[in-house]
Amino acid sequence: MTVENNAFVYIEMVDGESPRFPAYVPDDRRSACEVVEPRFTYETAQTVAAWNNALVEQDDDNPFLGFARNGNILEFTKESPIFPTVIYEQDGDGRYALGAGRWAWQIDSSRAPEGRVDV
Repeated sequence: MTVENNAFVYIEMVDGESPRFPAYVPDDRRSACEVVEPRFTYETAQTVAAWNNALVEQDDDNPFLGFARNGNILEFTKESPIFPTVIYEQDGDGRYALGAGRWAWQIDSSRAPEGRVDV
């Protein structure tokens, strides 16, 4: 079953906020503290990776995201620049849970009220 995007998500940062990214956020991946675990299409995951990797140039404490030939997305850190610390595989809907449980993704309720969003 294919799922549609139902939210725009972002990360609040010390010097502002990240861009908004369209995502699917399952109801069971929302928490009381408003941190969510979004699922991104491959195309959006590429956009998230480009934004994230630009941050690495400013602060190498951020993880670096790379892409494997098999479609997996690989997360590297400065402590492990050769071997990925996390491998993101497609879920059953063909989406990727970048930063799931570790990145502080939040829903932008001003851009994506209830219902679906178009991408």
